[in-house]
Amino acid sequence: MIEVHMDDVPASYANAGVDVHAGDVMSQIWNNEGEKTYGNRTGRLGEVIVYGSGFTSTRAIDLDQIQGQFGLGLLSGVDGVGTKPEIAERATEARRRWLSDEVEERGRDHRGISFDTTAMVTDDLARDGGEPIAIDLLFDASSLNHEDAEAITRELAAGAVEACMAAGVILQNGETAELGDRVGGYEGAFHYNLGGFVIGAVHRDRIITGADVRPGQRIVAIQEDGFRANGISLVRKVLAAQFGSQWHMTRPDLAASALTPSKIYSQAMVEMHGGYDLSREPGAHVSAIAHITGGGIPGKLQRKLAASGHGAVLEDLFAPPPVMHDVQEWSMYHQSLAPSKNLATPDTDLYQTLNGGNGLLVVTETADEVIAIAARHGINAKVAGEIVKDPGIELKSKGVTNFGEWIRYIPRVN
Repeated sequence: MIEVHMDDVPASYANAGVDVHAGDVMSQIWNNEGEKTYGNRTGRLGEVIVYGSGFTSTRAIDLDQIQGQFGLGLLSGVDGVGTKPEIAERATEARRRWLSDEVEERGRDHRGISFDTTAMVTDDLARDGGEPIAIDLLFDASSLNHEDAEAITRELAAGAVEACMAAGVILQNGETAELGDRVGGYEGAFHYNLGGFVIGAVHRDRIITGADVRPGQRIVAIQEDGFRANGISLVRKVLAAQFGSQWHMTRPDLAASALTPSKIYSQAMVEMHGGYDLSREPGAHVSAIAHITGGGIPGKLQRKLAASGHGAVLEDLFAPPPVMHDVQEWSMYHQSLAPSKNLATPDTDLYQTLNGGNGLLVVTETADEVIAIAARHGINAKVAGEIVKDPGIELKSKGVTNFGEWIRYIPRVN
């Protein structure tokens, strides 16, 4: 009989670059943090039933809360954070070098990557009239034996808990995988990708399609203070062209600013449209919501207006946050960018690549109520424009190259 101690590391797998025990440690970190979110759904659809213990237990969602309520549908969504983890990797190196108060406080933001992941999926789901319930995370890492692996995993897991609290969801499950050189990034840093999968519920009577959008309705802009998880490849290349490949070491403040965590709007949206539960009255009248991610304002808002065939005029959007303004300016004007003129981002491109300081656009007949709900959730909002009869998106720019000028985006002809 061959006896094997469970503490022994399988030599062949370890030599292939995978540490099973390190993977268990990381999985336990995610499990312990995830349990802190279970109270978010107590007494509501999404309350957690747990069978077993530890990270191998079964976690089910209690469906008893929906007995007797017909017309419900299951929604899901999946997304990631693109190349933003590279900026977090650079911030870790800068923090280690400088240890300044600013970098220590603002640069410790692998936590923000968890906010970005959560925001991307929960806000998409709530945008369509749904109520997010639970999120699962896929954590792919290069080597779990890296010196920074455990510390960064703890930051990501702690950030996931904070993000789930902000979104009102549970962190139900996850998967940690050690993939070696299949996951790359900045030089010798601990490399990882983080993706999210969300499930939620919607009532068929509250699905927001945009079909009832009509001229004269107001458009409320919801302010965003950072890049969220979109346009980051452009941001990284501009910063490298402006300050060199080690830009984060000379300008750690920029790494911290670029890592500003995404605001999570889903609970505010659920309060606006009421979510899946018809016994909950909507706090506002909402005809469409555009979540401003890839494609920017023209792409995302036009999709929501396509069902009605109408257009929009946006006269008073929020201005891009300072770091976004600076990145755009560097992309346009600095001489060091001469070999990289293809990075130039005029205002016409800005609003199609980045959010321009506007995380959501809400089409409504009750603008005051939408603004009040946003305020209750600590979010700035204002009337930015209105719906017009003819299709197309027209906005007054607040960017670098055409400030105060009108830009008109003409819809594609299919």
